[in-house]
Amino acid sequence: MERLSAVHALVVRQEMMLLQYVYYQILSYGLWWIPFLGVTIFLARAERRSFFILILLIIPPVIYILDIQWIRSEMAEPSWDGTPDMDMIFMIGMLFRIFLITTLLSIMYFVSRSLFKRLRTSREIRAEQDMMGNR
Repeated sequence: MERLSAVHALVVRQEMMLLQYVYYQILSYGLWWIPFLGVTIFLARAERRSFFILILLIIPPVIYILDIQWIRSEMAEPSWDGTPDMDMIFMIGMLFRIFLITTLLSIMYFVSRSLFKRLRTSREIRAEQDMMGNR
């Protein structure tokens, strides 16, 4: 019984570490979330499905540029000791961040699009009821 609870505690700890890692990855972009969300909500409001593809084309290059700029600034510091470096691990981490942020923004796009559609429908119903009441 103790062995099972120890394994369970280890699994829970690993899950919490993964969630914490994802949380820190999201926070690492700071104020860049404002334009990310702004572009996503703007494109969702336009109500064209083809605009979703724009999110997939705009956001990943921005993340790539931000990550490369960050790693180069770290490497340019005089106190740089060899880590972080632009190696395969960095590239895998960057691909993970691109996937994570694009996934979150995709979810935000579809939720926003649904809310805008619902809002537009309720406005149309209200306008139609107003027209019926004025006759």
